[in-house]
Amino acid sequence: MAVCLFLFFRTVKLPADSRTARVIRWLAGFTLSIYLLHPFVLDVLFKFGFHTDIAHGAVSVPVVAVVVDAICLCVVALIRLIPWVGKWVV
Repeated sequence: MAVCLFLFFRTVKLPADSRTARVIRWLAGFTLSIYLLHPFVLDVLFKFGFHTDIAHGAVSVPVVAVVVDAICLCVVALIRLIPWVGKWVV
């Protein structure tokens, strides 16, 4: 799935001033931070009982992935707002 998304976004040509291109560029700055933070968020969610066993795998895996990514994005965006900490965070 990740390879397909990578190839899709690599081949799609968007105008540089389009809203979609701006959103993708904004999200691109968060990818490493999300990648580094997501195991910790998954661990916390698993301890609270939110995991892929809550429903069929075809439903629960994408739901858990979206929830984890959204939480990580919010945490990293909030950390980057802190003046002294935000510039040192990946």
